Amino acid sequence: MTRGLLWLGVAALAGCQTTAAPETIGPRSAQAKKNFVVLDAQAPACSVGQDCAVTFAVVATGDTHVNKEYPHRFTPAKHPAVTFQDPAPVTHTDEQHASWTVPYRAKTAAPLTGEVAVSVCNESSCFIEKLPVALADKTAPSEPRPEDSAPQ
Repeated sequence: MTRGLLWLGVAALAGCQTTAAPETIGPRSAQAKKNFVVLDAQAPACSVGQDCAVTFAVVATGDTHVNKEYPHRFTPAKHPAVTFQDPAPVTHTDEQHASWTVPYRAKTAAPLTGEVAVSVCNESSCFIEKLPVALADKTAPSEPRPEDSAPQ
């Protein structure tokens, strides 16, 4: 009887398949500054294979304003594990602030890199600024301290 129950338990375990939880990406962020533009990029945590998004926020500095006529955009670096979809329309909250969201799907925890192109204007002319962006994992481990690796 005991042997029969043992074989029944082994058979039940053999038929079970465990599925691992999907790998989590992020959260990730990046900041950049160039001439008259400050850029903040944020990608909340999401799972590999799921719909994810990165939001870009631009601030025009000094006596400039965001050019509402320019098609601000993120041009991603090519990576076989990441597919970007069409971005949401740019939202202008006031003269100096604009933001937009770009959806993506990743097959692995691949890097999110590329270039953001924005335009700002002053009273006499407009400028196109191109800012490189590389979103880094906000939960990345900190650098080891020397005292952590010292022999005890």
